[in-house]
Amino acid sequence: MITNKRKAEIIRESVTMPEVLQMFGIQEGKRGRIACPIHGGHNDSSFSYNRHQFQCFNCGAKGGVIQFVQDYLECSFEKSLDEFNRHFHLWDVDDEYERPSVAERLRREAVRRKREEKRRKEEAETARREAMILRMHQLIGNKIRFAPESESEPWHPLYIESLKKLEIAQYRVDCL
Repeated sequence: MITNKRKAEIIRESVTMPEVLQMFGIQEGKRGRIACPIHGGHNDSSFSYNRHQFQCFNCGAKGGVIQFVQDYLECSFEKSLDEFNRHFHLWDVDDEYERPSVAERLRREAVRRKREEKRRKEEAETARREAMILRMHQLIGNKIRFAPESESEPWHPLYIESLKKLEIAQYRVDCL
């Protein structure tokens, strides 16, 4: 039978803090900061985390992935180990093998890298979309702000630019 100490080692080697947050349906924050899920805080920057550690600057909770599950579920160490295995299937309950095979660990790492790459691509796409929308709004603002007030008034260069580029910007935003 695998000891609790060995189970904890397997968890620390295999599971990251973002995966634990995802396990409970907690949305990841920007730059590793969110409202504290342990004490139900509302300050979006009170709870800080990285790959393996967390800390809440309001309630004082801190530790690793196992401690987070214990605090979040208000459960014992053993119960938190069972919760990890229930969700991530890190060891077979009926077998006595101690750790995932090298192939299994490599597969998990590949899945983790793939998930991380997908998240980075989604963030880049969101930033690109927001930049396109911002540019369209700038062009609309320039068209209104710099429109000539009479036929004899010369056209401002930003007004001309907005006339040329606004339709294309609107088309790109509509295609998002």
